[in-house]
Amino acid sequence: SRRNMKIQLRPATYDDLELMLKWRHDPRVSQGFYSQQNGHVITWAEHVIWWESRKNWQTFIIQLNDKEIGVISFSGLDCWFPQIGIYIGEPILWSKGYGKQALLAGLNWLKENDYSYVWTTILKTNDRAIRLFESVGFRQMDEGREDEWFYRKNLTK
Repeated sequence: SRRNMKIQLRPATYDDLELMLKWRHDPRVSQGFYSQQNGHVITWAEHVIWWESRKNWQTFIIQLNDKEIGVISFSGLDCWFPQIGIYIGEPILWSKGYGKQALLAGLNWLKENDYSYVWTTILKTNDRAIRLFESVGFRQMDEGREDEWFYRKNLTK
């Protein structure tokens, strides 16, 4: 039963890059990425450059009973107002509450590390992500880049 399904976050390593890229090559997953709009398929080289160029980031692999199912990532951790991003890489597991459990675990991690606010951007066409973030208290604040919304959440409430 789903009650026995346990979501955990574990720090991602370079060894996870292959799996992350496999997920991002699934069009159902990639349609949620700003950088992969219009069918852009990310290459291994681009993926590695992204991984190695990051500063003040923390990426976690979302695990469901020890099986890798997605990614939650924080950037700008040197600032008081970091960014969050999340995806479940296995579409067969969508709409089962695992993304919400993982997002709540990620928000908890931010609180434990003394952050008061968090933000994200979501493509205007990504209804699934909009519903997810709004369900845990993110508020739509403004437009982000073209075709996306800017959301933020106060973690102290």
